[in-house]
Amino acid sequence: MVRPDTFQRFVDDASPLGASLERRASPVRGDRVVNDEDLPRLGRYAGDVRLRVTGGAGQVGGPTAYCRRHGLEVSSLDLAVGDLDDPAGNVRRLLAALDVALDAGDVLEDTVVHLRVGGSRGLLTPSWLAALDAIAEAEWVAALPLEAFDPLGAGGGDEGAPGAGLAAWIDAAMDRETAVSFVGGSVEQALAGLTTAARLWGDETDLARARRWVRSWATEDPDAALDHLQGLA
Repeated sequence: MVRPDTFQRFVDDASPLGASLERRASPVRGDRVVNDEDLPRLGRYAGDVRLRVTGGAGQVGGPTAYCRRHGLEVSSLDLAVGDLDDPAGNVRRLLAALDVALDAGDVLEDTVVHLRVGGSRGLLTPSWLAALDAIAEAEWVAALPLEAFDPLGAGGGDEGAPGAGLAAWIDAAMDRETAVSFVGGSVEQALAGLTTAARLWGDETDLARARRWVRSWATEDPDAALDHLQGLA
């Protein structure tokens, strides 16, 4: 089931900044993904920003303070687990860094935090399950890299490995009452992920209800995504 609002603010624009910040207006379009090192190029940009912090916990404070000083509206943060040996510990360190930014007034309480998980292989191991526990406790969004999963749902590194598929990640997040978002991949992969969430929630045709669990999809080709999704709604 696809309603007119099914894809509202679903597509986060991760295209290169280029020469212009002008964006085609659409209710399907969400935040503008901006890497921290590109912030000076934004100027007086007035839209919602999804700030991607390219470093670890120690790099959260600088970019968020920059945005506050320059009046940039940070709707969401885009962080990543960099310590693949201890992802749960990495989540806790990022949480501590974000608490400092909150205390400084550089981040608002309602700022959405997307945390990229799974590494390049997409394997759902016990250590990643522990990281999901920490993400759930923080009430963050688990950002899943679609390119780490093949169309059959196996993890990128070990085809058919137990618990390696995208469905397993979404299911584990749902078990923890935790939303997910998608990063990269094609519009077909994003729709397949959304359909998977709908199926796990009880009806694979009800994509609108699946949006309770799938917050957004960050893509480098937002215009192609808008054309495709608006044709479905």
